[in-house]
Amino acid sequence: NNESNSSNNNSSSSIRKNKTKKPSAKDKIMSSINILAGMNDDQITTVRRWIIQGVLCTDMSKHFQSVNEMKGMLVRWQQIREEQQHQAQTQSQQQPLGHDAETCKEQDDLAPDSDPSLPNSSSNSSSRMKDPAMLQSFLNYVLHVADISNPAKPKSLAVRWTDRCLQELFHQGDVEAANGLAKSPLCDRSTTSRPKSQIGFLQFVVQPAYQVLCS
Repeated sequence: NNESNSSNNNSSSSIRKNKTKKPSAKDKIMSSINILAGMNDDQITTVRRWIIQGVLCTDMSKHFQSVNEMKGMLVRWQQIREEQQHQAQTQSQQQPLGHDAETCKEQDDLAPDSDPSLPNSSSNSSSRMKDPAMLQSFLNYVLHVADISNPAKPKSLAVRWTDRCLQELFHQGDVEAANGLAKSPLCDRSTTSRPKSQIGFLQFVVQPAYQVLCS
């Protein structure tokens, strides 16, 4: 019992010391850049899940799947816009000529631009998306496009990062060869052409992805 009491006293003393410990300069810096500092536990859990999903979706093996998902979202947004426009026109035709201001407000609420799931909504589109899955897919796609945005940068930066990416791929090819494995595409330094590889990357990967994003 004495040993247990002594252990508890030491533990309590340690906790008190930690609570009264003066924050170091590093602690202050970390606190000032903690983007999660103002969130509660549920919000932190949600943001963490979104970040993890976003990073996983930068995997190039999921590129064409991501592009197709975004195309599907654009089709749905267009359908919603057309439905809203039709509904607004129907409401307008059914109203008597002397409808009051409150009725006008109801019609405005039905306008296409007020739809919460439309990306071009007058309010912040992220906060107005009601479907968490759609919002997650949109954020994943934006992060993925940013990850492959090297060719969209000024030429001096694009060339520099192209060389860095190719060196990383060539290193992977060297490791694969050393372990008796077939070299992955673009990972063979003796056969990969920088100009040809980048032309293909631009034409079949980057440009179509940006066209979907811009639409």
